[in-house]
Amino acid sequence: MNEIFTCWRKFTLNENIVRGRALERYATELSRRIVNILKEDEVREEIATKNKVSYELIADDLLDDLEWVNSVVIHVNVAEQIDVIGSYEFTRSTTDEYRNESDIIINITIPDNFSDSDFSELIPELKDTLRHELEHSAQPTEMLTQEIPEDDVWDTIASANNYYNSRSETEAHVAGLYKRAKMLNEPAVDVIDNFLTDIYRTGIQSGHDKKEVSNLISRIRENWISYLLMRYPGADIGDYEEYKAFDIEETI
Repeated sequence: MNEIFTCWRKFTLNENIVRGRALERYATELSRRIVNILKEDEVREEIATKNKVSYELIADDLLDDLEWVNSVVIHVNVAEQIDVIGSYEFTRSTTDEYRNESDIIINITIPDNFSDSDFSELIPELKDTLRHELEHSAQPTEMLTQEIPEDDVWDTIASANNYYNSRSETEAHVAGLYKRAKMLNEPAVDVIDNFLTDIYRTGIQSGHDKKEVSNLISRIRENWISYLLMRYPGADIGDYEEYKAFDIEETI
């Protein structure tokens, strides 16, 4: 077993919480409803005139099943490229009793000339992000409160390692990226590698040594793919070679 897994603490799971593969349909349905809103003429007009729009998704029929999700809030802004970033917002000092006050925030950027043809790029990212945040919504409170705040992730290589190789982020990233891979009909390992290339760039932009960041990415990759194969044994992994190093230069 991957040595990182042996260091993971065991947490008590709340049996009343929807988790695992059951969350797949929620990510799919929430994505469908968000896309339908973005297709509305009124919303498109507001984006065109104000370059942004925000709304709370009306989805009580879904959220009533998700005990630790109070709402899903969408922020859309105009930018050069399509991007989706999410967060699961909860009070770090909270207990299970108050997790039902937590929100999923989805930040979407789209170009000002966004058209229906661009949904083929947006939807896989959106489903990935929703699946990632839904995974967090089902994780034990104690696990999440131990996570390094996102603003502090790249303070050091050690902090980035602790963040990306934590149990909470490994589970959430793999669940989301696997969802994206299925949507794109691409090997899950390829989708993971593309995402890790972006993490590599972020590490370099944060001022860290290229070799240290490259070594970190290799450790993350080994951990995430080991977890992928354990959680989704039927996943399409393409030409993945278990002991092949991740060559950053080839992917950039």
